[in-house]
Amino acid sequence: MEAHSSRQRSAPVVLSLLGLAWLAALNGRGPTLSLGPLLPLVQHDLGMASSVAGFATSLPVILMGLMALPGGLLVDRAGPGRALAVALFAIGLGGWARAFVSGPAGFLGATLVLGSGVAAMQAALPAVARAALPERPGLATAVYFNGLTLGVFAGTALVPLLLAWSGQAGWRGVFGFWGAYGLACGALWAAASREVAHAQAGSRSTGGVLADIRAAWQLPGFPATVVAFGAQSAVFYAFVGWLPSELVRQGWAVPQTSGPAAMVAAGALAAGFGTPALTDLVGRRVVLLGAGLVTTLAVAGVLVAPSQAAWLWAFLAGFGTTVAFGVALAVPAELAPPERVGSTAGTLLTLGYVLSSLGPLPVGILLDLTGSTRPGWAYILLVALALTAAAARTPSRR
Repeated sequence: MEAHSSRQRSAPVVLSLLGLAWLAALNGRGPTLSLGPLLPLVQHDLGMASSVAGFATSLPVILMGLMALPGGLLVDRAGPGRALAVALFAIGLGGWARAFVSGPAGFLGATLVLGSGVAAMQAALPAVARAALPERPGLATAVYFNGLTLGVFAGTALVPLLLAWSGQAGWRGVFGFWGAYGLACGALWAAASREVAHAQAGSRSTGGVLADIRAAWQLPGFPATVVAFGAQSAVFYAFVGWLPSELVRQGWAVPQTSGPAAMVAAGALAAGFGTPALTDLVGRRVVLLGAGLVTTLAVAGVLVAPSQAAWLWAFLAGFGTTVAFGVALAVPAELAPPERVGSTAGTLLTLGYVLSSLGPLPVGILLDLTGSTRPGWAYILLVALALTAAAARTPSRR
């Protein structure tokens, strides 16, 4: 039995919790994605090699996968509200530290703290949504997912404004802003955590972690869904991390690159409106195939005409990858039994996000080895084709 059901709370309290969840969710993408437009400046000031820059871009994504299951354990033991507060403090401290580092090692260390916080927050938000509004968890989920999506947009679109406000602090001021925002959200959730009870314990699986992972892997089309999830995320983070650097190489000024970077987020926002309804209408496989083809077109466009239509390629990449993300993320709730939805989601996130690290990191390594961005984008094209191939192996409907 949930100690604080929404029936026992007044409407203002429920609305406050949902609003705080929305504010917290902005931290899920904003602090990490702000690095993309700033990466050339960070590399220059810190003397950071392209391979290290690629690892810094990939690190939060790797941690999102590695910490998915441990984050769920933290939520179970500390409660979703407290776990979310701890996660937000980690995001704030890591983000604030990135503003004061003096070299690549310090930047990676701060990013490790930041990424761990994002991973724990990602595990806590679904439990917060269920505890805040147990009768309608879908509505609560839609609220924080909107915050996550808007964070994608804010992380890139706010860079020019924050750079202007930062003055001589430059990119350090941008990271300092996101660090302060994370700390403020952590303080709010530390105060509000008592309002969020533990989720129901009765529905938890008793078969053990390995049994849960094995059961998830045996669901129809689950391995293909993992590949699709990892591939879409790899392409998305490759665009966010390396498209600005590509455009600088094409002769763009750093502030100008924030426009195409923001179009990735705009495409993600557009994809969020109709994906669930379209999936119900035509089936999972058709929608995922379409997303794979759109994503492949976006990557091919960067290879053929990176500067001439950068805004279009960025929008298509954001749209295609987010459609694939939405379809894949719905699979645990659609296919898993109730007692294994959490572990199935954790398995998907862990394996998918680890695969997604095969996006930005190899691009940086290939750039260091060849001195050209062409091999890296050709590799990302193969990843987009893998997304399309995996889509063909997923079940059409539940």
